[in-house]
Parts: sequence; C-alpha cells; structure tokens
Amino acid sequence: FNDYPVTLAFFVPGQLPMVRKALGSRPLNSPHLRIQIGGGFSDANTILEMAGNPGVEILMAYSGSETNVALMNSVRAKDDV
Repeated sequence: FNDYPVTLAFFVPGQLPMVRKALGSRPLNSPHLRIQIGGGFSDANTILEMAGNPGVEILMAYSGSETNVALMNSVRAKDDV
C-alpha cells in the first residue's frame, strides 16, 4: 500500500508481519494512516513497533461475529493492545 495514498486499512493478525515490513519503507511524505486490526489475538510488540512509525495510528477492533458493530481503541501503549 506504499504505492498509493492510503489513509485507512484493515488487517487480520496473520498479515501484520507483512504490514510491519511495508511500514518500514513508507515514504515520509505519506498521508496519516489509520490501521485497523481485528479478527484474532495480536502480538503487542509487533503492534507497538507499527504504532511507532510517523503518521501511523493503530486501532484495535473488537466485535462478536454475530454483530455488525465493532468497538475500537487507539494503541498508544502495551496495555492498549
């Protein structure tokens, strides 16, 4: 997604190693990027590393499969994961 001015993307935990690598080569002039993560348990260290990239905000999504509503929180510290 570094080739386009993406501002919001949703990923599941299995995709996070690829996303973490891509964020490392993200151009500095890229727009603010919100990454939503849901669909399973995620490694806190990976998420905190991703959140440390300039212009990146991580949102953890929590929801039951029976509903169409998700609760989200912004990750700023390990306790937020």
